[in-house]
Amino acid sequence: MSNRKKRNGIKRKRLKSFWSLLLAFGSLAGLFSLPHTIFEMRKEMPSIQFESTGIAGGTHEENGTLVVEKHFNGKLKNRSHAPNAVTQINLVVFNKQRNAFLRDGYTAEAIADISETGSGKQIALPINLNPKEAKKLIIVSHIQYSGTDQILLDESYPKLTDHGFVSAKYEYELIFEDVNGNHFDMTGNHINQELMNLKWIYQDESWYSPKPLFLKTKSRLAFHFKKWMAFLGLSYD
Repeated sequence: MSNRKKRNGIKRKRLKSFWSLLLAFGSLAGLFSLPHTIFEMRKEMPSIQFESTGIAGGTHEENGTLVVEKHFNGKLKNRSHAPNAVTQINLVVFNKQRNAFLRDGYTAEAIADISETGSGKQIALPINLNPKEAKKLIIVSHIQYSGTDQILLDESYPKLTDHGFVSAKYEYELIFEDVNGNHFDMTGNHINQELMNLKWIYQDESWYSPKPLFLKTKSRLAFHFKKWMAFLGLSYD
C-alpha cells in the first residue's frame, strides 16, 4: 500500500514538473514573440506624411485685398497598415523651436489629384487612404496679405543682401488631421495640436500661471495616453 502511494506521489510530481516545464516554454515563447507583436502593433498605428516635391506661388485680388497663393505639390502617404482618412488640412507657421504656432488656420481652397498623369481632377475632403497608399496631390492655400500674415510672408522668402542670399526666416507648412483627430506635420511627426493652440492662447501668460499650466499639463498627459491607446489598437476620444 505504501509503495503504491509512493508511486502515485512520484507520478504527481512528474506531472507537475511536466506542466511547469510546458508553462515555462510557453512563457519563453511568448517572450521571444513579444518584439514581433510590438512590431505588428506599430504597423497599425496612424501615420500620415506629405512628401513635398515643391511649392509654386501666385497672387490674385479678392475685394481689393492681395491674396498670396501657395501650391503644395507632393505625395500624401498613409504609412500605416490600417486605412485612414484626412478630414482637415491647416496652414501653419512654426516658431523657431517648432513647439508653437505663429499662425494657424484652415486651408485647402483647392485640391487636385494628379496620381494619374494628366488627370488633375478636383477632389474634396475627406481624402480616404487605403493601407500604405499614396496620392499625388496639389494642395492650394490662399493667404490674405494683411495682419500677421503680411509680416510672416515678408520673411518667408530668401533675400539677397550685401553678404549674399539669406534663407527665409519663416516657412508655411501644412498640418493634416485624420479621422481619429490625430495631427501630423508634413514630415509625418505626430503633433499635439491642442497644446500648440494653448500656447497660442496663453502666449502672454507666465509659464507658471495656474490655469495655463494646468491645461497644458492635462493636454500633454491626454496626448500621450491617446498615443498608447492607438498603439494598443484602441480608440480614445
